[in-house]
Amino acid sequence: MNDYSNRVQIEGQIYKNDYKSNEKQPDKRGEIELSKEFLKPIVEAIKAQNGKPFTPPKVQFAVWERTSKAGNDYWWVRMEYTPLEEEEEQEQEQQDDFDDDIPF
Repeated sequence: MNDYSNRVQIEGQIYKNDYKSNEKQPDKRGEIELSKEFLKPIVEAIKAQNGKPFTPPKVQFAVWERTSKAGNDYWWVRMEYTPLEEEEEQEQEQQDDFDDDIPF
């Protein structure tokens, strides 16, 4: 069973880049403020790897297409960090479920 209490989420928006003047500039732009609550567990996970091979933290994100009250289309973005230990536990649970289905 998943325990979501360790997960930290942040949200932001991505809009059409109205200042795009050539093909090298991005089609959309946005900002997400990285709060202390979001960064702290990531920094702690990196520090905990002291002396071990480095495993970069993973941040998952989800995107919803929305329209503002003014009629402007944008994407709503949610980013979520799951501590590495929780990811490893989920992978092990999935492997255990898979092993249960094998008859030998």
